[in-house]
Amino acid sequence: MKSPKQSCRESISNPAQHARQLSGIDILSRLEDGFSYGSLAYQQSVFDGIPVRVATPRMLYRMKKNTVRWKDRIDAQKIKEKFGLED
Repeated sequence: MKSPKQSCRESISNPAQHARQLSGIDILSRLEDGFSYGSLAYQQSVFDGIPVRVATPRMLYRMKKNTVRWKDRIDAQKIKEKFGLED
């Protein structure tokens, strides 16, 4: 079994593989005020042979840190800690 740190390292280097291991992907259906799809920082990846755009950890943190949903704020804190991000 992989350690959480090992899984985190793999998710940074290969986000599509990490999504397959988790058996799910979080798809953005709407954006909070102040964000547009054209302004999102992303990395290009391939998921089952299909090119996809994956939001960078810093972008996800920015998007989640000030939302009203408590789950987003928890996600933001976890992202901040895992990737060593600062405000």
